[in-house]
Amino acid sequence: MFKNYFLTRGFGVGETKLLSFDRALRSAKIENYNLVKISSILPPGVKKKKEVDLVPSSILYIAYGYLISDKRGETISAVCGVAIPEKEKDIGMIMEWSSYDKKEKGIEEVKRMLETAMNDRGIRIKKIEIVSIERKVEDFTCVFAGCAIF
Repeated sequence: MFKNYFLTRGFGVGETKLLSFDRALRSAKIENYNLVKISSILPPGVKKKKEVDLVPSSILYIAYGYLISDKRGETISAVCGVAIPEKEKDIGMIMEWSSYDKKEKGIEEVKRMLETAMNDRGIRIKKIEIVSIERKVEDFTCVFAGCAIF
């Protein structure tokens, strides 16, 4: 059913929470899709793409983390990662994280969660890929990181 995945991140600043979120989606290059949030399973055999090539307005399945704040000067971060299995027939994992911390903390946490989830399933990891974003808050600021499957 799913053949591709797209790992992305972005941020947006706006006068409202929703505008900052919409601009974060634009920054992440997924603003023209209807997002459907999924949990943490990366389908077997999917290939990495540099962009989503669905028709605009299509439903896009995505696991994501995001955070919106309007506390000027505060640091916010979002991280998303995937664990690619050694065997193409096996599933992989997607983990996301967002917080009022530096992105380095999230990168460590996502890596640890990916390794644990794959180990819990007895699946060996070929590689781990992680994207992250960190911003200082100004107006309403949104950070977003996700993995779409399509």
